[in-house]
Amino acid sequence: MKKKIKKNCISIVIPAYNNKNYIMRCLKSICSQTYKNIEVIISDDMSETPLKKYIIPTLKKNLVSKKIKIKYFYQKKNIGCYHNIKFLYLQSSGEYLIIMPHDDYFLDNSFIEKSIHLIKHHKLDAIIGNSIDKFNNQKQFLMKTKNKVFDGKYFIKNKLFKDISPAYSGVIMKSKNLMRANYEKTFISKNLRSRYNIEPDEYLTGLITSIYKGKVLVSTNIATARGYSKNSYSRSSYWRKNKNVSVSISNLIIFNYFLINKNYLLTLFFLKRIIFNTGFNPFNKIIYKKYNNKIINLIILLSRCIFLIKTIFKTFYLKFLSPIKRLLFN
Repeated sequence: MKKKIKKNCISIVIPAYNNKNYIMRCLKSICSQTYKNIEVIISDDMSETPLKKYIIPTLKKNLVSKKIKIKYFYQKKNIGCYHNIKFLYLQSSGEYLIIMPHDDYFLDNSFIEKSIHLIKHHKLDAIIGNSIDKFNNQKQFLMKTKNKVFDGKYFIKNKLFKDISPAYSGVIMKSKNLMRANYEKTFISKNLRSRYNIEPDEYLTGLITSIYKGKVLVSTNIATARGYSKNSYSRSSYWRKNKNVSVSISNLIIFNYFLINKNYLLTLFFLKRIIFNTGFNPFNKIIYKKYNNKIINLIILLSRCIFLIKTIFKTFYLKFLSPIKRLLFN
């Protein structure tokens, strides 16, 4: 599918489910943006009461003097966050893209305007703004770094999820980079959720493929808020239980992508992440089903071996070394 791109337009795609108050807060923060050329696409994942009932009247009041276009879709069956983002990406047509969960919102009314200016000025492939985590009523900035432009490869290897943990809504990516990376075919067309009901991190794969050939700016001056509703997938018990599986699948998808594209430096980097982070979990069964590939099967075997070695060492340490250490030094 070849997408038509609208120049200077930014697509804000919102996977939504229930929680009308949260999505209303999200939409009001979008309506308050000083940037005008915005396309908002909402995919309502079969909410108990369709959110359109609450959304449309409010939008009519707030969009009188704006050029913001709204598209609303109601899914007739619950398809989950992964497929919701897939659906939204295919509907979007902006030059820039923000994946915005319905419980996030903008704190800065000029967030988009400032971001687009910086992207053009520095010739960036993406920008990552700061975010405040309001879960459990705690205000905490997620990034502890100075404003800086990074080479994409360096950022992926040395900063992402180490020093910097960006929120979905705090990132603006270029749609053409996702198209260039064949994002639709390589990632979202893979039905990895299937009967295992596992959600790969679409945002992670999108961000990495968007920036690895270019530049990304990390800016602490502009901010969004992570709200976390009770229906937030990333705070659910199911997500916590399967977090390692989701991360492992995402890492494997990206590993496979860089291997196909012969970027061996990043291939080795994600190989290391897979081997040391996978462990002995349902991830192995899923991958055996999805990839009939000797290299990937060897990676899984290595990950199992390392997991078993770590488990044996931990048991040995707790049973023998730790008591000896306490006896000698206490």
